[in-house]
Amino acid sequence: MSTTKIPFAINVHSGELIEIGDALPGKNCNCICPSCGQGVLAKQGKINEWHFSHDKDSEHVPTQICDISFYSCCRKYLIDTALKTPPIQIATPQYTVEELRHSFSKPGSGLSRIVSGSGRHVISQTYEKTPYDISFLIGEHPINIHLAYPGRELPKTPYDEAILILDLKILFQKYKQLQTKRGFFAETILHMIEQDSDCKKWLYHPREVKIRASLRERLKIEFPEFLSAPSTGNTRRAFERNICPLCHQKWVGLPGAKAKCPHCFK
Repeated sequence: MSTTKIPFAINVHSGELIEIGDALPGKNCNCICPSCGQGVLAKQGKINEWHFSHDKDSEHVPTQICDISFYSCCRKYLIDTALKTPPIQIATPQYTVEELRHSFSKPGSGLSRIVSGSGRHVISQTYEKTPYDISFLIGEHPINIHLAYPGRELPKTPYDEAILILDLKILFQKYKQLQTKRGFFAETILHMIEQDSDCKKWLYHPREVKIRASLRERLKIEFPEFLSAPSTGNTRRAFERNICPLCHQKWVGLPGAKAKCPHCFK
């Protein structure tokens, strides 16, 4: 039985996820764990964060091993909420790319350009059953959302789709810091999507390839040493620099290798 403080549970009568602030206290919540199906208690005290916990005396017994976590609960609730009551806009952060003069240059020694400025965009449609957690349509352009948290792998990045990372660690921090109330998660999640650009980072933007190519052409003109030097016969494979969009950890790896942040995936 898990000891995780569960922020959401499934109402037995409606079959829908409800947040702890919207439940009746104790056994009266009539809820079960979203993972194992065991009955839960709604704990709404004055000291700890409000949460559901497994009820060992419940008539609803576990149907499988429980693998519940705060983040997996929030991810499911956020997806369900976005599909049921779609947000009307999305706030996106600024995205700047940089091309260095050579592979071992320090940041700031090459050329950079803003790919996308920060702003708010009206959502015209919400998609379901896509490879991503949530997919919105902004005008004629799709924007895909990956809900990130510690231990979850980043998605593969195709070169024709916009992918934003929304960091659920920020939601966890708000849960720990602020007093839980009715509608707390629904209100906070909607604000994160519609108003808060700081909780998101671009993993990929479709204009990036074209802008990087333009920067490389400028580098060849302004910095002749940017042109590739003749081969010296060294057959060692070049290393690829990576930076984690969540914790900003930097590391190097072989080109084409799976990019796993050494800090987030310890």
